[in-house]
Amino acid sequence: MHNGDGGIGVDFDIEIGLLDLDVGRTAVVRPRGEIDIVVHEAFTAALTAACAACPRVVVDLTGASFIDASGLRAIAAARRMQGPDGEMIVRSPRPLFRRLFTITGLDRLVDLDDAPLSGELR
Repeated sequence: MHNGDGGIGVDFDIEIGLLDLDVGRTAVVRPRGEIDIVVHEAFTAALTAACAACPRVVVDLTGASFIDASGLRAIAAARRMQGPDGEMIVRSPRPLFRRLFTITGLDRLVDLDDAPLSGELR
């Protein structure tokens, strides 16, 4: 699925899909651009769809240039929605993003992984 807000000045695009990894089927959310209040609804909808598709979700932040509190809240809410049997991994967070996850305590809810995620989504 492909979502983007076509608003003036909005630099955001998102791709969601499935990958079959060594650990099993995984839903992947790949936002590109700025994750802020302007795109909060689209980002939240993508995370919700991914969580509904698979218990294991990867949020690949390789293409994200910015994330604010609304983006962090969306990730936290999605992780909580998964419940105890779910798993959420945030891939390729920039050093500043990693620091935000640590300062807010979100690093205790999700796994942070610096390795890039490769593969075509389906």
